[in-house]
Amino acid sequence: MAKNKKRPVDDDEDEAPVRRKRKRTTDEDDAPRRSKSSNSSSVVTLDFSKDTSEGRKKFKPGDYPFKVKSIKMGHSSQKHTPQCEIILVFGKGSKYAGDTIKDTVYITEKALWRIRAVFAAAGKPLPKKKMKIDFKDLVGADLWATVGEDEYEDNNGKSRIKSVIDEYLEEEPDEPDDDDEDEDEDDDEDDDLEDMDVDDDL
Repeated sequence: MAKNKKRPVDDDEDEAPVRRKRKRTTDEDDAPRRSKSSNSSSVVTLDFSKDTSEGRKKFKPGDYPFKVKSIKMGHSSQKHTPQCEIILVFGKGSKYAGDTIKDTVYITEKALWRIRAVFAAAGKPLPKKKMKIDFKDLVGADLWATVGEDEYEDNNGKSRIKSVIDEYLEEEPDEPDDDDEDEDEDDDEDDDLEDMDVDDDL
């Protein structure tokens, strides 16, 4: 009776196949994790305290107290004009207390008046002479400013309205526009607003 011949075995055959892990991208590492049993679930866990967006909410036009939260130096996206982004927090006593709004101050000769206005409102008036200034000196300052509205077109060509800082006030207004009043606004209001988009005039 013929004996069954044993098939020779390679040294590598006894080893289990190695499964290589796919390298994760940076975006994948930041993505929320899901459990294996909920691959089709629409529920995810997100930490919205990490949302760093500022100034997206619309506010009723009027005069409000603010505190300067932070500043960021940079350049405009279109013409690369030097600028300072100022993040303002609505002060205590305001119905928007804790909310933020962003203002952009361009660093050009045509915008010197606005730079002097924000420093004056913060209690740091600038003399009319050549000098060095540090925008960081604004951080933590309390000031008053007028909130207005600006119309713009989004990426789809649709007209939208956003809240902007129209004017910085050197003194607290006699009657702050911070109580619940009629929401009707004068149609000619925009004619009285100063254009803060200095970059367009360059």
